[in-house]
Amino acid sequence: MKSKQESVKYPVRRFFATRSVGAYDLSPDGTELAFVTNMTGATELFRVPAAGGWPVQLTFDQQNISQAGYSPDGKWLAFLQDEGGDENYQLFLLPRGGGQKDILTLYPQSRHIAFQWSANSRRLYYTANRRNPRIFDVYRYDLTTGREALVINGSEEGDGTVAAVTDNEKELFLVVCVTNLRYKVYRIDIARKKPEEITPGRETGAECTVHAAQWVASQRRLYFLTNLDSDVHGIGALQMPQARFAWHRQAPGADISDLAVSRDGRAIAWSENRSGTLNASLEQGGKVRRLSHGLSTAVSLQFSRNGKVLSSVRSSPTAPHDIF
Repeated sequence: MKSKQESVKYPVRRFFATRSVGAYDLSPDGTELAFVTNMTGATELFRVPAAGGWPVQLTFDQQNISQAGYSPDGKWLAFLQDEGGDENYQLFLLPRGGGQKDILTLYPQSRHIAFQWSANSRRLYYTANRRNPRIFDVYRYDLTTGREALVINGSEEGDGTVAAVTDNEKELFLVVCVTNLRYKVYRIDIARKKPEEITPGRETGAECTVHAAQWVASQRRLYFLTNLDSDVHGIGALQMPQARFAWHRQAPGADISDLAVSRDGRAIAWSENRSGTLNASLEQGGKVRRLSHGLSTAVSLQFSRNGKVLSSVRSSPTAPHDIF
């Protein structure tokens, strides 16, 4: 037995043997969630009941997964997976309950990012840099025909992501990260293949960032986080069809770093960074209430498609990432 004066020595690998949660998605009805974790020692995709329980492993590839998302009808799970850490993510499809996965894109030298489902679950929209390593074009994959089509060629260098697709699939919103401090937002007329820049501050030439963009069809409004004319981020919105910008919420002395908006726009959740602590709040029915307190951090906020469940990833100085 060691004396009280003797220190215990641990191997370096012990300090890196932490388990964490990466990308995740709530099922449309909010009854379960799919999540990426390295709890087996390798990054894999799992699903688990939202009420808690033992997770079911869905992938067994020991490869990185950057995004996972249920189809709106709840039958499928799409996800982005690379090979050997090359970050050239390809798009895969898997039955919700598990089974044989299908690869939808087979361009191992290209990177595919940020897919969005169509409202009827028949198509997936995403971007890829096949034509030019620095430019991302928009593609659409049709699950009923098994065919892919080019929606529009990108025109800006930088990572371009499909932020949202309207329910009738007439329009989509594309966010392009030109630099770390300069983002651009485009509204794309899908049938006419016509892009229109709607970046906030475009009239004055102001530069800003745009993150976590989310579309609310009933309001014809695109919500997002931005630092337009500010040192910190707040919640802004573009009102269609004029693409008129307005602030929805700013937090004096704090940076709003995460955002979730219910599909009907009746509930909005966000995380405020104050002195390095991320606490979540919920606005509903004109009232705001705090959801987390103290030293815990709340990130990756997300509403289920039916708006009945709100989830987040939380951690603290003494606990790893957990989904609540």
